[in-house]
Order: sequence, then structure tokens, then C-alpha cells
Amino acid sequence: MLKRHLLRSKLRIRDVSAEYDVWAMWNPYQLTYGLETERRRWECHGTGVIEPAFDQETEAQWGSGPWGSQPGPLIDRRGVGLGLRVLAQKGTKPRQLSPAFDEGTAEDYRVHRYLNGVPEGNDDLQPTHAFPANSSLDIMGALCFKKGCHLGQEHLSRVRHVNELRRRLYPVIIHRSNESADDAWRTSKPNFPPNLEISSRYIQEPADGQPASRVKNALVSNARGVGLAMLRTEDVDAWEAGESVLEFDFDAGSGVGMDKWHVSPSKPVWWPNPVREADSDQAKERKAGAVESVGVGSVEELLALYNLEKS
Repeated sequence: MLKRHLLRSKLRIRDVSAEYDVWAMWNPYQLTYGLETERRRWECHGTGVIEPAFDQETEAQWGSGPWGSQPGPLIDRRGVGLGLRVLAQKGTKPRQLSPAFDEGTAEDYRVHRYLNGVPEGNDDLQPTHAFPANSSLDIMGALCFKKGCHLGQEHLSRVRHVNELRRRLYPVIIHRSNESADDAWRTSKPNFPPNLEISSRYIQEPADGQPASRVKNALVSNARGVGLAMLRTEDVDAWEAGESVLEFDFDAGSGVGMDKWHVSPSKPVWWPNPVREADSDQAKERKAGAVESVGVGSVEELLALYNLEKS
């Protein structure tokens, strides 16, 4: 971990990738932790921006210090169910860290990230195209709206206080039109090319008769029928209300031409569900910064779940 240094002071960085490996460790059957010893708190703003609130008490329950200040496994704070990260000597295998773990593949980890709505790298965060708040980096605690004098500060400030967040990166399940999202895992899925346009088709025309937006939905990345998609929050609201379907056309080699594929947003159960300011008059009267709490386990209990001991 990098330490804080004075502005313009010299900094030496040494490549230790030949000496260490970083392992991601998680329980695939436990994507969230309902333990009540610690509450993850959120600041939900009327514009749609969401910030995790970490105070000193919460920090103490997460390990009493910043990342890297203590030895042993680290909780991956980007998502409640994302698991742990372990820095181990080169060549160390998961079974040597704990007999409870099996070694997975890079694609296994990608699917796990997608299910938790966590993007990584240029494939998920496309340079010059991905805005941090739209990419759900606010939920992961990757944005600081209180710090001044940095690149993009004015844009972030407008998103938090003025502009409504109209698009967000959602975890999605991709399935055929004749199957449900719950049964999608039963059949294999092709890997779809990135940036496929997703259309929102209303089952019934909206009563307000609003014209279609020029802002498009897009499938950003995917693997095994799950992925990340940049979706308009209005279209997700209509899908959740049963008023529309999200779909795209793709030839999967069935021999009958283009197939119709449906996209079902799959929000992680630990994501907060704030009421956006534009949704109701009551929401407009609320003060920005309302806090919503979601239960998640402490470090000690998480390590016990993973059969690990703090070193």
C-alpha cells in the first residue's frame, strides 16, 4: 500500500509481482452477510448519488485502520458480498491458506464481480466514456465528494447536488425470451460482444406519453449469461414495475436468424434503494443525506465464516 507523501516529494515504487500473489477469496453461496454486529450506513442523496458512510466506529469494526495497516486478509470494501483479498507469497495455493477454499478461474471471479455490480479495468470502465458516478463507483466508496481541487471535481459536485443521475451500471442476467431470469443458469449462454444496444420495450404505452430518450442502454461486459449494463434508471424503474422489458437481438448460431434476448437487472441485495428526488413530492421535501442501513458482519465474524484466522 502507498503511504501519504508531501506534494512533489520523490516516491519509489518497486515491482514485487515476482514475489507475491493476490488472491480473491469468497463464498459463492453467501453474497451478503446478515450479521448485525456492524451496520453499513449510506448517505442517499436526492439526485440518486449514494455514498457509504464510514465513521471511526465503523472503521474500527472493519479492522481499526486503513487498508494495509494490519497483516492478514482484507475485506474488499467495494461490495458487501465481494469477500476477502489476501497477499500471499508467490506460488501459494488457496488450500494452503485455508482447506475450505478451492481454486477457481479468472472467469469465475469475473462472474462474481458482475453479480456484485463491481467493474474493473478498461473493459468495464471504458476510457473517455465512463463517468465514475454512472459506473456505480459511488456505491463502492471510490468517490470523495468532499475533497476539493482535483480533476473532475466540478462534474462530481454537480452530480451530487444538482443533476439527477439518469444512468447507472447494473448487474444483469441475460436470458432467452422464453425463459425466466431464475432459470437462466440452466442453459449455456454465448459471450456477447461489448456495447450491444439494449432497447426498452413498453408492454403498454406509458400514460404520460413521454417521448423516447436519446440516451441508449448498452451491455458493457458479460460472461456466462451475467454481466454489467449501463441502463437508464427510468427504464429500470419501468422494468421493475412490470411495465416494460429490456431486450436486444443477437444471432447465437441457432440457424433461424436473430434471436431475442432479455436483460433482467439484478441488484445485489445489499444495495440501498433510495427514492430519487424526481420521483415524488415527498422525496423533494426530504433533506439530502438520508441514511439507510444494511447489516453486514464484522471482520472477526467474516474471518470465522471463511475459516481464516487473523495473523
